Amino acid sequence: MDLDEVSSTRREMNLKIINDDFRNHVIPTGLVITDPPYNQGYSYNKYKDKINENDYIDLLSKIPTPCVIIHYPEETINLLPKAFNKKCQQVVCWIYNSNTGKQSRLISWWDCKPDFKKVRQSYKNLNDKRIQKRIAEGKTGTKLYN
Repeated sequence: MDLDEVSSTRREMNLKIINDDFRNHVIPTGLVITDPPYNQGYSYNKYKDKINENDYIDLLSKIPTPCVIIHYPEETINLLPKAFNKKCQQVVCWIYNSNTGKQSRLISWWDCKPDFKKVRQSYKNLNDKRIQKRIAEGKTGTKLYN
């Protein structure tokens, strides 16, 4: 998908991307996907990323639900139930290629649950006759690993 397609899809779905402190904006009702500061002392231009734990929990509690949160470090998952006063619906680990030491993030769902049946993994061996048959049948990939 190129940038024009992303922009078109975003308009059609009425999506809003905010690259700023969400507390400075009126957040529309609906699913929020956020990657909040990790409270690890990262050097942001306008935000102090090392606040005491209670203030950090208070910051997290202002994220509207339903929401999907991308977070690091893993310990943050222990603070989110305190922030939302509810249980997490699902957690997965996102592992990606990177030139940094930490190549993963946790993704958690709050007041919503992902439907992984809608996500398919691309076939790898396109020369395999079984795969060719599946593609001919209109199948687009295999289910994700559990």
